[in-house]
Amino acid sequence: MVAATTAVAAAAWFSSDIAAHDVASGSWPLAQPAPTERPSLDGRLAVLRRMADSAAEPPPDDAPTRPAATELQAILRRAAEHRLNRRSDGAPLPPDLASYLTATPAPRVPIDQLDRLLTRIEEL
Repeated sequence: MVAATTAVAAAAWFSSDIAAHDVASGSWPLAQPAPTERPSLDGRLAVLRRMADSAAEPPPDDAPTRPAATELQAILRRAAEHRLNRRSDGAPLPPDLASYLTATPAPRVPIDQLDRLLTRIEEL
């Protein structure tokens, strides 16, 4: 008799606990994983991204340009030359790309302008 009473009490306690915690519906609160940045597959991309960000910043008061702006201009110049060497039609550079690549000292390049310059190089 004690065993039957214990079993009934346990079943009542279990069913009330399920109803209170909504276990039966499966709506358990789950901890959301913290957002993480995926590491770059190629370390050169991270370096180029930092260089592009630095090239967009104004130069220090005592300098005409930032070193990153000069390095970025040299990289884009080499990319444009590589594309032009593959072409056989002898078409000139677009004016905005030509003025950037020949500017001295290397100008600041905001990210939206960098995007346009890269698009021009890709179109060569």
